[in-house]
Amino acid sequence: MKVLFRFQDVSDVVETGQVIDFGSAEMQKAVLAKKDSKALFLIHQCIDDSHFEKIHNANTTKEA
Repeated sequence: MKVLFRFQDVSDVVETGQVIDFGSAEMQKAVLAKKDSKALFLIHQCIDDSHFEKIHNANTTKEA
């Protein structure tokens, strides 16, 4: 998984659990939100059904 996250350039979001800081610049928020969504998608794709049931309602990688 770590290799996949690094390859997709989302490892920083996953490893640090970054959340969107609403005080930051709009462009920075958009980039972070996109990376977070991409990482969450990758997590959804890589887990089995029993674990998916636990995280399917998560809105961020940190929640997942």
